[in-house]
Amino acid sequence: MLKPNQIKGVVFDFDGTLVDSDPIHYSAWTLFLKRRGRSFTKEDFARVSGKQVGLIADYIIKKYKLRITKEELIREKREITLDYFRKRPPKFMPYAKEALVFFSQKGFKLGLATGNLKDVVISILNKGGLNDFFSVIVDGKDVVRGKPYPDIYLLAAQKLGIEPRRCLAIENTQYGVESAKAAGFYAFAVPSGISSLQDFSKADKVFSDLKELILKIQKEGLIKL
Repeated sequence: MLKPNQIKGVVFDFDGTLVDSDPIHYSAWTLFLKRRGRSFTKEDFARVSGKQVGLIADYIIKKYKLRITKEELIREKREITLDYFRKRPPKFMPYAKEALVFFSQKGFKLGLATGNLKDVVISILNKGGLNDFFSVIVDGKDVVRGKPYPDIYLLAAQKLGIEPRRCLAIENTQYGVESAKAAGFYAFAVPSGISSLQDFSKADKVFSDLKELILKIQKEGLIKL
């Protein structure tokens, strides 16, 4: 049961939560497999969206019977993704800035826990003038095990200097929620696009978008402000 007076820190996911980048990742996986005469469906993406790239690589190699090492797959997929990011930088999700302003003005310490590359994340945040909101940014290279394992959220809490049970995660995927809950966080889910096909039964609350999340916190006292 959520205890409103416990929350001191808020840790956001990045892809699909703050920026509309899931279509880029879907296109990158699609192109990667198209080069090998394979097709990648939205259902495939829903099964892996939000997981650590190494776990996705294992799934892709096994399902499509690819003759490629995990390291080669990850490197090629990242190159494709970075090319997409350079050509078509993603837009921020609706009310992303408003959400950051809201929590920041209420005195919460903000962190970011992402499987994306830190330099890519910082570059996008800087373009939107949002980088200064975050005290901590943790990416997939900072931990051995990424989402759905708890490591990235445990590290984010440690860097914020706040106990996990006093932290709230805001995620858009099932595996991000599972990661946060396994770390001892409270977790709010804001499914977006393909991730809405996933199972969010472990989330403490599920919202249609960040605007609804803010309004419900203000009206229902979900956390103490």
